Amino acid sequence: ERLAFDAERNAEKQKNDLITNVAHDLRTPLTTIVGYLELIKNNEHLSKEDIQKYSTVAYEKAKKLQGMMDDLFEFTSLDKADVRVHMTTLNISELILQIVDEFYPTFQEHDLTPVINIAQPNLFIQGDGQLIARVFDNLLSNAVKYGQDGNDIKIEVLTDDQNVTIKIMNYGHPIAQGDLPYIFDKFYRSDASRSSSTGGTGLGLAIAKNIVQIHNGQIFATSHKEKTTFVVVLRKLQIQD
Repeated sequence: ERLAFDAERNAEKQKNDLITNVAHDLRTPLTTIVGYLELIKNNEHLSKEDIQKYSTVAYEKAKKLQGMMDDLFEFTSLDKADVRVHMTTLNISELILQIVDEFYPTFQEHDLTPVINIAQPNLFIQGDGQLIARVFDNLLSNAVKYGQDGNDIKIEVLTDDQNVTIKIMNYGHPIAQGDLPYIFDKFYRSDASRSSSTGGTGLGLAIAKNIVQIHNGQIFATSHKEKTTFVVVLRKLQIQD
């Protein structure tokens, strides 16, 4: 009975935490949107420039809100056992290069230089291309967000007889050792303030973890001094010439 009571209490706590975190993360952009739209609605003498400025801010915050909702729905979908996965043969070497190439404008904006080391040009895995791409999109976004401006972001693709290992390294403030076991939990952020400048819903790493687990892989992180490394290990697919 005690175990059942503890399990029920834990489930109730998780539900309350879910509601609190979602409400917190959605409230900030929604408050901004409502505030700027009220400025436009209640002031008949605004100039066209001000209307354009306020509506642009409201639009950008609405897009952010949309992205947060998309994350929430995606996480909920991936958390279900009946998620549909479309497995194909993927060249993970080419996929990583493609994703890094798509990030170049973001790297330039933050004065970051990608340093890429791929052990072999043709390393294959069995996986869902869109889902696997989302993993590394989330990890690179995280590396940019928490990496220190003006440093490198290193991407390595390594292999052995059984696995392909992808490492993404960024430089900046390390993750506290006490936080490392929890960073892949839904809604978890190591920054106590949960500021909107350093995160959206806190679901990006949780989504990445779910996708990797769906592919029977491993994902973990290490952090010390000024370097944080996210590691993804996926089963290597042997392709006969």
